[in-house]
Amino acid sequence: MNAGQLKWRAILADFVVIFCLVGSSIAGSQEISNKHLSVGDIEGTWYGWFRGNGLEVKLSQYPNHVDGVMRLADQSGKISTAMELAFALSGDTVQLHGPAMTGTLHLEGRLLHGTLSSDKQFTTVTFARSMPDVESLFQGQHAEQEPQFQSPNTARGVSANNLKQLGIIMKMFANENKDSVFPRLDPRPGHLMMSGPDVFPEYVTDVRVFVSPAHPGVQRLTEQSGQNPLSIIDDHSYWYLGYAVTTEEAGLAFVEAYRSAIARGEAPNGDLEDAVTGMIPRLREGVERFFIADINNPAASAQAQAQIPVIIERPGLQKGGSCVLFMDGHTEFIEYPGRFPMTDRFIRALQSLDELKRPESNAAG
Repeated sequence: MNAGQLKWRAILADFVVIFCLVGSSIAGSQEISNKHLSVGDIEGTWYGWFRGNGLEVKLSQYPNHVDGVMRLADQSGKISTAMELAFALSGDTVQLHGPAMTGTLHLEGRLLHGTLSSDKQFTTVTFARSMPDVESLFQGQHAEQEPQFQSPNTARGVSANNLKQLGIIMKMFANENKDSVFPRLDPRPGHLMMSGPDVFPEYVTDVRVFVSPAHPGVQRLTEQSGQNPLSIIDDHSYWYLGYAVTTEEAGLAFVEAYRSAIARGEAPNGDLEDAVTGMIPRLREGVERFFIADINNPAASAQAQAQIPVIIERPGLQKGGSCVLFMDGHTEFIEYPGRFPMTDRFIRALQSLDELKRPESNAAG
């Protein structure tokens, strides 16, 4: 089997998971397991399981592209047309069309990314996923074995991909929430991470995305993720801000407002009030309008989202700086100390919140 076939077999195996995870918003289910997929040659039929329902993937191979269709069937064997998806793979592009979603995905190196849209329970989801080392993924592998996905070459790349996937999780959460809010902060004092029960297991099943590959305890945390997944959703690797701040002044005001709320015995949930900057809004779709003059200007809105940091990798894990996720879904590696949000004053302020933690709540440390 040549490298091109291996590449497409890897994409298709991963693509089935994409289909089911995104389609779970419509089907009301979140469970899919690669280990049930019979991975054979490209042309043919695959079968799997999606929370007790049959998953059928039919593929036809042509000289320059692959056509296929995915369908879900209930336990009686009846095909669900609402979860039928036709797709075509050509070069490094996947075109999708069906009642559940439409969109285009692209493969660049080992990163599969793109935009999936639906007129059902959500509108648009930007998708990014690190692809496996395809040669080692499928050679000698049996259908009952679960694929062992390989990481990108650098810790910086893995961390950036972690943040991109967390960004997708937050967007999906907001799109399915009537107030379009992002996940709330962990109610435990000093834990700057999204609340685990808000996102697990409905939006994330592999909690290892919360662990930076540069964390000194990465092996221990990875092992712990299988035993106690919720304990891994913590700020040992990344800080989740939960609130929209675009300057050092606003960031410091957020830290003080957070401290004040904790001192009052409150778990920050809604918008915060600050005497210096006024209201500090909770992250939600549309929050960028607080930072632009013309709210009807799409370009200004997109630019504003690109300036709102959402998740920051703790300094000291990576050499010279940290990966930062912004609200529009892009990530940057920013030197520390450097520009906001990696200024020395703001990072020290975030680090100071660790002192608010109670010993019994430090599950993942």
